[in-house]
Amino acid sequence: MKTKFSAASLRRLRPGSAKSAVQGALVRAAPSTPLVPVGRSLPGRSRPVPAKTEARTKSGGMFFHPLIFFVVIPTLFAFVYIAFIQSRQYVAESKFVIRAATEPKASGVTDTLSIISKIGGSSGTKSTAQDGFIVADYIRGRTVVNDIGGKEFMRQLFARPSIDYASRMSDTGSLEDIWKYWNKHVSATLDTISGVVTLRVHAYSPQDALLINENILKLCETLINTMSDRSRTDAVKRAESEVDLASKKLVEAKKQLLEFRNRNVLIDPATKALAIGDLIGKLTIKRIEVQNNLASLSGSLNAESPSQRLLTNQLNVLNKQIDDLKGELTGSSDSPRVSAEIGEFEQLKLNEIFAQRLYQIAQTSFEKARQEAAKQQLFLVTIVRPLLPEEPLVPQVGVDTFLFFSLAMIFYGIASLLIASVRDHAA
Repeated sequence: MKTKFSAASLRRLRPGSAKSAVQGALVRAAPSTPLVPVGRSLPGRSRPVPAKTEARTKSGGMFFHPLIFFVVIPTLFAFVYIAFIQSRQYVAESKFVIRAATEPKASGVTDTLSIISKIGGSSGTKSTAQDGFIVADYIRGRTVVNDIGGKEFMRQLFARPSIDYASRMSDTGSLEDIWKYWNKHVSATLDTISGVVTLRVHAYSPQDALLINENILKLCETLINTMSDRSRTDAVKRAESEVDLASKKLVEAKKQLLEFRNRNVLIDPATKALAIGDLIGKLTIKRIEVQNNLASLSGSLNAESPSQRLLTNQLNVLNKQIDDLKGELTGSSDSPRVSAEIGEFEQLKLNEIFAQRLYQIAQTSFEKARQEAAKQQLFLVTIVRPLLPEEPLVPQVGVDTFLFFSLAMIFYGIASLLIASVRDHAA
């Protein structure tokens, strides 16, 4: 079937619509071609279309699936590295506990409260978890790296060419890098209930693991001894300083009392006051006798008689003596008062007694502190000694490969979800 267009009809069409008219005519003139199933020959064709062409195309595309590139192949590389390349690590383990020289005996309710306090993290015994935490922090700290030998020691054990590149320590690393590497190979955990510290050392030879573990135990024992000695020394020094201070106060009090006695030429003012009081009493008795005699003679004799004058003179002398003694006892303008001397002496004596008592208390405290310091000696008791490892424990090929595969699948799933979400949002 042919379609003819006249020149006049083509001239009547607009320039923009000529192309559309021609295309529409061609579409109407195109013969209808029947759809032939795959695998059957078309009319006038000699070769059939193969039925498995599409299936082969889909099966060949499976080898280029992203799961193969991002999960399976990396897992195979990880397996090869873990099984055949990664250096084997040997583990040396030891367990120890910090104990005091004497442990308090507990029974009944006290024992129960001790267990409860240990569960709560605060022990009432001298072997507290605090000492274990101190030792564990020391093992995980930077100081132990310097104490054990520093950079040279670490490079000799962990920077050898026989160790694979990924596991080897850098030769040019700083102290901070070495400390991070140390914490990856040395661990210390504390059981707060029992107070047991577990030390685990990972090294690339059995001898190195054993050597590091033994050196750490020696350093921890040195640390415990230093802490114990410092604690005991501080306690004894404080008590000794109190004794010295009390002794100085006692010496000063005795010195002041001695100066008072030398200045007043008097041992005890109270004794002097007592003697003056006795003398006043005797003179008073004698004055009473003279007054009685004078009163008995006054009726029979003249006042100008010798006997009367004699008794009168005796009475005046007695009165003067009594007044002088009273003035000496209570004080006068010429001589100090005995009462003032007694007050000063009693103050000095009280200071001496107080200083003496304080010195005795300080002496008792010093002896008690010295005894307690002897009981506060701390010891590092090794429960499990480190032994020479016979087989490497790291890496675990099956477990590590499975973990790598699991992580790869997780990341692949997350990435697939994100890409699908972006595509949906863009569509």
